[in-house]
Amino acid sequence: FTFTKITGVIFRNLTFKGRFILDENTRSILFEGNRIITNTFDDAVVSHQYNENVQFINNHFSNAKRFFSYTHLKGNKYPKRLVIKGNTFDEPYTDAIVVNTVDSLIIDSNYFYKQKINGGGRCLILNNDSYFKISRNTIAGEFELGIQLQQPVEVLPVKGISSVENNTIMVYDGIVIQRDRVNVFYNSVYARNGYTPFILVGYADSVCNNIFVSENGYASGIIAGAGANYLEHNIYFTNGQQLMNVYNVEYSNLSTYTAATGFDKQSFMLDPQFVSVVDDLHYQNSTLDGKALPLKTVTTDLKGVKRHLVKPNPGAFEINKTIGIDKLEAERKISIYPNPFINRLVI
Repeated sequence: FTFTKITGVIFRNLTFKGRFILDENTRSILFEGNRIITNTFDDAVVSHQYNENVQFINNHFSNAKRFFSYTHLKGNKYPKRLVIKGNTFDEPYTDAIVVNTVDSLIIDSNYFYKQKINGGGRCLILNNDSYFKISRNTIAGEFELGIQLQQPVEVLPVKGISSVENNTIMVYDGIVIQRDRVNVFYNSVYARNGYTPFILVGYADSVCNNIFVSENGYASGIIAGAGANYLEHNIYFTNGQQLMNVYNVEYSNLSTYTAATGFDKQSFMLDPQFVSVVDDLHYQNSTLDGKALPLKTVTTDLKGVKRHLVKPNPGAFEINKTIGIDKLEAERKISIYPNPFINRLVI
């Protein structure tokens, strides 16, 4: 499907087999509630030209080589306002979303899952110099990297500081920052098999209220010359022997790293005891409660729950105690039926 000079069209509750090419001057297009199936040799949504106000809301994508390939051709007018929200992305062959130079990009409340190891694959790759916000996404499975923010290839007018916030990431390497003017707030990241949940290659603005955990690798890595204007109130943990690798120096604990670098003086080395490192990064260690810094710009968590005004919790979830249906029924003396249920639950 190729769209050229099309304005004000809505595609809702349809099934598509193939790919979309957003060509020149496509404006105000909404894809909502669709099933989009693409073969593993094609990208599902492709754009190399100017388009404006394109939204993909609550769709189900599956089996593409990549789901989005927004590769702007240098010299052309750059696209404006791309919204990718509430979608499910199953099984990209390689990378899930690649975006290069979009003026105002929102990637919010999506679920990304990759089961097969084939094709490698990073989930989100952005080399976008204008404003973007990556929030409330869940990234899980065999992605070799969760979010990679590359150095922009084309400089656009600056429209504030971009953000990566309230995401849960359960892959190999978690978040890699290779640029400046970005905040990293309230993320819960688990890196398995000796990989690293957070890597700084560029110079971020603020990095705080995150939980970074590694299975036998570094909980964080900072390359020489990189860093952040504010790097505090984070939780770090690893099952390995070395907690950090900063400027090519290993640190086995937080105190020696802090003394040497000046970073993370108000951070903690604690095991969050995640419910499941496969699919549920609610923490169970109540010692973490209230250890985050209140932020005026982030007032809710991944699920939309309001953050505590004075002592919020670190990571993507403000409420970290889960309760089963049977336990809820017993404790609250309420009726839940049918239990177990298939399609409908009445409380």
